[in-house]
Amino acid sequence: MTTGSEGAVPAGYWNVDITGGWMYLLPPLAQRRVLCISPRRPAQSASEASLFGELTLLHDARLDGVPNALDVANSGACAARWESLDSLLQDEAPARSTERRYDGLVIHDPQGMIVHRGNWPRLAALLRQLPKLLRPDAFVYLGVPNPRSLSRLVASLTRQARPAIQPPVATATLLDALAGAGFAEVRIHPYLAWGPTLAEVIPPRGYRASKNRERPAERFKELLFGRAGSHRFASAHGILACAGHRMASTLDHVFEQVVQAPYYQGQAAPVVKNYLLFPGSKAIVTFGPLDRDDHDLVGILTSDALAIERRNAEMAILSELAKLPTPLSQAVPRPLGQIAIGKTRCYLLNRIPGVTLDLESAALDQVTEQALDFVTNLHCASSQRTVMNEANYRKLFWALIEAAQERLPAVAAEFRALDAPLRACVLGAEFPTVWMHGDYKVENVMYDQRQRRLTGVIDWELARPSGLPLLDPLYLLIYNRQIRGEEHFSSIENVLWPQRRSDLEQAQLRRYRERLGLAENLEPALCAMFVAHHVGCRLHFRAGSSAADALQKLLPKVRAMLERAAALHRGARELERT
Repeated sequence: MTTGSEGAVPAGYWNVDITGGWMYLLPPLAQRRVLCISPRRPAQSASEASLFGELTLLHDARLDGVPNALDVANSGACAARWESLDSLLQDEAPARSTERRYDGLVIHDPQGMIVHRGNWPRLAALLRQLPKLLRPDAFVYLGVPNPRSLSRLVASLTRQARPAIQPPVATATLLDALAGAGFAEVRIHPYLAWGPTLAEVIPPRGYRASKNRERPAERFKELLFGRAGSHRFASAHGILACAGHRMASTLDHVFEQVVQAPYYQGQAAPVVKNYLLFPGSKAIVTFGPLDRDDHDLVGILTSDALAIERRNAEMAILSELAKLPTPLSQAVPRPLGQIAIGKTRCYLLNRIPGVTLDLESAALDQVTEQALDFVTNLHCASSQRTVMNEANYRKLFWALIEAAQERLPAVAAEFRALDAPLRACVLGAEFPTVWMHGDYKVENVMYDQRQRRLTGVIDWELARPSGLPLLDPLYLLIYNRQIRGEEHFSSIENVLWPQRRSDLEQAQLRRYRERLGLAENLEPALCAMFVAHHVGCRLHFRAGSSAADALQKLLPKVRAMLERAAALHRGARELERT
């Protein structure tokens, strides 16, 4: 099957999902029969298809970017139904019976793999057939690239290579085709992309940076993607068209309940301020009064069963953290309830004021120092002295190693080999167990950009009340190296090994240990557990990832570090006995 006349398939082509945070711009899908064209994927997971009442995927031998019949036959088990586009276009019947019609058509193609000029004749023919295929109250959603986007303008001005696909169809052409098919009620949502991935939906008031706001590039984006420019220069457009009347989206249903929440009694009516998109079915939406930011709400939306389970756990964790001493508890979001819309859950939190950063910034060092102070205070306030007997070892240490082995079986043997030297290092020792954040990086630290003062810490999904010390500050320093451009596993080695740390990093970790009363000789064991936690709880591995190869090289070094520490422990014990 060809992929267009201009070259090979672009990077990211195989990773385009049919579900994502953008789906909340659509009407609730749990009871609807939906027809979908998606960039080519070998199979659809049961969790994706379960978000629809019934999902039917179109395949076609002549439509670039869509599986043909042979691809479908070889794709194995699939949670969705398949139908041939030819069979739809050649159907001469006047109209399908009502029970056989679909409730909507979804084509999510922000990279332009499908909706481009080479495919347009067949796509236009499909749109003309929609009155026969869809119910009278159906919807059509087209997630498509914007031909006039800023990225395309820059590429043309700098004469950069064109993407390896044909030019996209103009948005006006798509709107004319939808109007000709009877879909007159149209909403257009501008998207911003980060590389090949959609990053957020620009709300009606325009783009407002929630990260790295001190950077000139972010201020320029706020100017360019304001009320007037967002539709014109956006990376892509999400076009939602309905026949005859406006259909409420999942976000509309959520917003209706947010407006009525007790949190906004006596306050100005809220608006949508930010709409951030994440892999899977996750979105984070900020609601609040237009003219002030001190009374904002954050809604975390997800439709994934596992994510819902984790969010429920996080809400319980946040409720417990609210019992900490005031300076700490005030820096943690408060859970304010949840909203259920079909299979979607929206978890409401008060928004901690401030911004975050995930790029090099003049504020990075100052924010990092305050973040270290916060996590040190949190760990000191929650510290429980624990003697490391066999039961505690299995709960605190071995459970993380098991999680790492399950997450990445290719290196399970290397993780198992850590058991003996790890036991030699920690059994019989006294450890402080602490409230562990679990994903403690500067990206999850909110701060006031003017005063560069920490205002709060977010994203407690991986937190645990009885966790290991040192892992949180280690990740904070490792992630800082990564946002400064250091390779992922190199940054881990350069922080875990004391001789590779900078003088500042060494001083920061020494200050943490001294305040917590953590013996220095326990550090190698905790550095090893950082790797186990990082693999078992935090990282997500794609097929063909090089992470297994990197870990094959890293883990023997970790084992050697533990064995040296174990030998020192044995020597110390022998001296004590003599």
